[in-house]
Amino acid sequence: MAHTANKTLLLLSILLVSCQSPQKTIPDSAFAEVKIFLNKDSSDCSKVEAVTRTIPKMEKIEAQTLSELFKELSFPENTLLAFHIVDRKAYVDLADISSIVPNSSCSSAALLAEMDTTIKQFGSVDETLYARNGSSEDFYEWLQMEAPESFPDKF
Repeated sequence: MAHTANKTLLLLSILLVSCQSPQKTIPDSAFAEVKIFLNKDSSDCSKVEAVTRTIPKMEKIEAQTLSELFKELSFPENTLLAFHIVDRKAYVDLADISSIVPNSSCSSAALLAEMDTTIKQFGSVDETLYARNGSSEDFYEWLQMEAPESFPDKF
């Protein structure tokens, strides 16, 4: 009886092991540790603090990190419409987020500080231009600011 019980236990063990799917390991080199920068100080709207995140590596790490910031801010997944770097200038086209971000000078300063610092951490960008649905004039008007003259209105 003990012999039969041992055989049954052995068979069950073999079946259990064979039913388990093999563990797939993803190499550490497939991930990057990045920082997103968040405004956590209501007394200083443009002050940001770094928060570290691990994300899958992709070619446009600046855009990917910006998307990670938007996740943290609870923006919709499709907030980032386009992202280009040309001559160390980042062109960032966003969906309309005016219903999410309050229209105040403090909110504007905080959002720009969060995005600028997040994008510029990699050293590949010196200047940034933001647009809303393709129009930089529309974006900066919403923030109650002048659009930078060195950038085109449409991109």
